[in-house]
Amino acid sequence: MKVDAPANSAPIIKKKRPQVNEEAQVPWVEKYRPSKLEDLVGHEDITSILQRLIDNDNLPHLLLYGPPGTGKVRLVLCAL
Repeated sequence: MKVDAPANSAPIIKKKRPQVNEEAQVPWVEKYRPSKLEDLVGHEDITSILQRLIDNDNLPHLLLYGPPGTGKVRLVLCAL
C-alpha cells in the first residue's frame, strides 16, 4: 500500500550547512599546546634532563607527580 503526499503540501527544501573553518573550532588550549620538548616554557631543568636522557637512549622509568594542569602528560607526549 503506497501513500502519496497530499497535493497541496509544500515541497521539502533541504538547506546545506554553512562551511565552518575547522581551525576555528579548535579550543585555544589545544591550538597553542606545545608539541615539541623545545616548545615547553618553564621547567628548563626538567626538560634538559629529559632531553639528555633521550639523546643518550637511556630513558628510565619515570614517576611524575603534581597537581592537575602542571604539564605532566604534555611533558611525556612532547618527549615521545
